[in-house]
Amino acid sequence: MINVYKTAGYFRLSVAFFIFAAGLTACSGNLDQELVQAAKKGNTESVEYALGKGANVNAKDPEFHATALMWAAHEGRLDTMRILIQHGAEIDMRGDDGETALWFTAQRGQLEAMKLLVENGADPAVVGRDGQSAYTVAVTKGNTEIVDYLESLGISE
Repeated sequence: MINVYKTAGYFRLSVAFFIFAAGLTACSGNLDQELVQAAKKGNTESVEYALGKGANVNAKDPEFHATALMWAAHEGRLDTMRILIQHGAEIDMRGDDGETALWFTAQRGQLEAMKLLVENGADPAVVGRDGQSAYTVAVTKGNTEIVDYLESLGISE
């Protein structure tokens, strides 16, 4: 005879592990933060799940005040960025210091992510509250591919 309790317990543990491995925290109740974390990790399945359940595509994380799109751009997660953009992520939304997803791509040298943002309407000339543009950040960080790309768009100091 099979012990149903042990089998059911194992099943619950397996499901909880699967959810954790997928980038979601079981029973957390905060889909917005699940979305941000999944976007940071590039977990497209979890991003789609959170959005499908009603997560705010423009929600910011409580620690750094960055959106899911900002994190995905920061990490160069192109597939995740496409999903967020398709779901209406605000391309030029600003963080607390005025940074945008495009600014993060300049900082991190994420050229393909920057091109994706520009193709979807990001303003490459936007300046943060500190007066730094994506161009300035790219120059400071030595991201020459980003500098060359922005100059090809007519953006410079």
